[in-house]
Amino acid sequence: MNNAIIFCLCMQDNLLNKVKQLDYIPVGLGEGNFSKDWMRDNAGENISQKNKFYGEHSFHYWFWKNNLENIDEGKWIGFCAYRRFWQKNNEKINKVSNFKDSILDKIPSEWENFDVVLGDKMNLDNVKWIKVLKYGKNAFLRNPKSIFKKGRTIRFHFDMFHGNGVLDKALNLLNEEDKIDFKKYINENTSYNQGNMHVCKSKKL
Repeated sequence: MNNAIIFCLCMQDNLLNKVKQLDYIPVGLGEGNFSKDWMRDNAGENISQKNKFYGEHSFHYWFWKNNLENIDEGKWIGFCAYRRFWQKNNEKINKVSNFKDSILDKIPSEWENFDVVLGDKMNLDNVKWIKVLKYGKNAFLRNPKSIFKKGRTIRFHFDMFHGNGVLDKALNLLNEEDKIDFKKYINENTSYNQGNMHVCKSKKL
């Protein structure tokens, strides 16, 4: 891909050839056994041991701390995962045989007017009650308003799947200005653009 570099984040070594065929850079996450052909999130300054809790973000941290100097400013940088890829358009992929032809292989010209392109928003208010009962009993007790859809906020969802109060600990590490904005965001919103799916035109951003 001439005008971009896209990292594909994976959990299994046997996906290597599939990722290379797409001309993406294969990234092996966590504690798995990967061949030397993979870029890893466990070298240099890293939080690889937290991968089982925070998924792809362990690589985003590694990339931020260790690899930005290797990327030319102005180069598009993108991230996807082995189950989530960028499509060229909104047409449905019907066959495995046309999968490669359907996946983004260059940055579209219409993106040039933007600094960042995000994946579609993920709605959290449609979480099923069976999942609340299985994973979120403590989160529900902490936030009884979640009985209504508008109460199933980002904070409730995070508490349910990652542990009550964990997000608050991260919130308290922010400076006061950012803390106010972020607290409002997680307590009022029921959808968000997933952080592991974005393409950015600037490594500074």
